[in-house]
Amino acid sequence: MERIQIILFLVLGQLAVGGTFLLSLPSLTTVGIAFYRTNGIVFGVTLLLGYLIGGPPGETGVFQNSFFIFFSLFAITLFFYNLRLWFRRPYSSASLLWTAATLGTASLLSLLFYMGQELSILRRLWLSLYFVISSLLLGSGVLAMLLGHSYLTRPALSIVPLQQLSKIFMGLVFLEGGIAIMNLIVAAQSASIWDALLLKTFEGLFI
Repeated sequence: MERIQIILFLVLGQLAVGGTFLLSLPSLTTVGIAFYRTNGIVFGVTLLLGYLIGGPPGETGVFQNSFFIFFSLFAITLFFYNLRLWFRRPYSSASLLWTAATLGTASLLSLLFYMGQELSILRRLWLSLYFVISSLLLGSGVLAMLLGHSYLTRPALSIVPLQQLSKIFMGLVFLEGGIAIMNLIVAAQSASIWDALLLKTFEGLFI
């Protein structure tokens, strides 16, 4: 059960980070302020939900680990971004989005340095790239779906933002798929990988 909670935390955390980053796409400003407000709340709730469901493994205290520092700053920045959307000029908040996305990415990447201390530097760098791509993939998928609903009530809305998100999503699908295959090839000699592929272990369900 603990492993499932960690996986849920990672998925929801990556979704919040990737979605926050992609909200800064210039073409999305044509959609309107309501779209930003909706997604700002969605990613804020997603972030909170992921932490409440499981949280990362090996908690050692808020100020004793870099993850909690970056994660807390990410949540705080995203909170102020949402406040600005409602009470300030919304389209001048791009710097807050970039800051929040950077802090969120740093929090996810910092997990690699205490989740797997036995991993080599090369393996950590490879997983870091995978974490970033996964975040953007999840974010682009959710943003595209939410944006698609806008066309039901606003048929005259420009199709350009949806086209861009769709292209980003498809590109990331192929990129992540390629990285996943490379990971399997690199680890092909590992008995645990073959056990997973043959569905002999819990990890096989995810592969």
